[in-house]
Amino acid sequence: MNPETRRTLVAWIVIVACSVAVIVDQRGPEDDAGSEKISVRVAMRADQRVFLRMADAFAAPDADPMVKSQLSGIDRQLQPVDPERPGDAVGQAVVLARIGELDAARELVESLHASIADGRVDAEPREREAVEAAVSAIAACASPSADALSDAQAAVLVETLGEGGHALVAMARDDRDALGARSLVGAGAMLVLALIAVAAIGLGLGGLAAIGVFAVLAGLGRVRGAGPPAVGRASVHAEVFAAWMVSYFAANRGIGWAVDRIEAWGMPRPSTEAMLALTLVVDAAALAFALWWGTRRGLTWRTLRAQVGLTPPRASDVLWGLVTYSMGIVFFSVGLGIALLLSALLGEGGFGGVSHPIQGLIADGSGLAVLLSFVIAAVAAPIGEEIAFRGALYRNLRDTFGRTAPFVGALVATVAGSVLFAAIHPQGFIFIPVLGGLAVAFCISREWTGSINPAIVAHAINNAVMVALNVVLLR
Repeated sequence: MNPETRRTLVAWIVIVACSVAVIVDQRGPEDDAGSEKISVRVAMRADQRVFLRMADAFAAPDADPMVKSQLSGIDRQLQPVDPERPGDAVGQAVVLARIGELDAARELVESLHASIADGRVDAEPREREAVEAAVSAIAACASPSADALSDAQAAVLVETLGEGGHALVAMARDDRDALGARSLVGAGAMLVLALIAVAAIGLGLGGLAAIGVFAVLAGLGRVRGAGPPAVGRASVHAEVFAAWMVSYFAANRGIGWAVDRIEAWGMPRPSTEAMLALTLVVDAAALAFALWWGTRRGLTWRTLRAQVGLTPPRASDVLWGLVTYSMGIVFFSVGLGIALLLSALLGEGGFGGVSHPIQGLIADGSGLAVLLSFVIAAVAAPIGEEIAFRGALYRNLRDTFGRTAPFVGALVATVAGSVLFAAIHPQGFIFIPVLGGLAVAFCISREWTGSINPAIVAHAINNAVMVALNVVLLR
């Protein structure tokens, strides 16, 4: 085995090992999974918050009957309560109560209350109070009145359930002003969703046309490919990607370890804002280390930058980014269809349980936390991930498998890189076809333009839209 082959093999062993570790860590059970202790799990899941916002829009007293008919559809879309997280039942009950399914809501919270009372489920005192308050509030929803709940009960519901607590208190107390305000906010959110859907359809049609044009040009050999021919050591691109994976995930894991040690020493936990700012710093440092490693392996910075597709920025990158994003909508839709089919076949019941850690930050974090989350999602992640995946990894796979047939190399690089890209994200296995679809569009963009700049722009647009959408639905 020659030295270059050995270096490439070592790099890929590191990539595979790191990928497996990340996937297992993200898909593994939480610290309290399997425990019957409720603890702080009396809260609303992200999907429950979204359905509550939808219910607020459709449950307005003066809403059109056709609009109100949409409430029954919410009931069918609710993800079943996870038996390992019994506190989710309270959030589910709030949504059911808001859409008028009081019997189902009462059954959920009363069953949980009974399990706590007979010792089958252990709960902290504050969680017991929250469940008891929810039982009283949902019972009161059948005949609401201003004195249906005490101030103490209302406070514990708001503390544990957030917006869900506000909604439940308003329903129990028949607070028409509060319910009316919630309906207006919900209607605004649905209007934003409708506008986004219309824009997505328009862009998707443009994306179909762009995919067709690319196919024709690729068939004629008129696309730029992955950029200038590789020079220097053949293993360098795999090494750059391996260095990024190890440094990125080790650094982020190290933050968690450091915070655990701080708490173990009796010191206060750093604020969410401080943690997010630190995440930005370590992410930038991980990317810088990976690129530095590439320059230490025989390539100049200028050559490395050109080979990973990081070309000098141009105004046309924005236009190409929009084209890339429009193609991404098409592949995203195809991936969504595949995921729905898999969900039905596997009995997963839809995407109710699909979530991302950033949703909790958006739902409950401060304004600064939301801003930092936006910067991480729409600036740092697109730059770092595109340089790593569509830059170094794509180049390595394309060159390795495309020595005699560039099309084969591009196909292998697109499929393998897109699956890995989707798999290491925390949404869950069922969402891999969806994120993988976006990654396919980013790979096509790299092949079409010879640059990753449009993919960075498209990635940033997608993440910015997703963060904004979560702000509309969760805050």
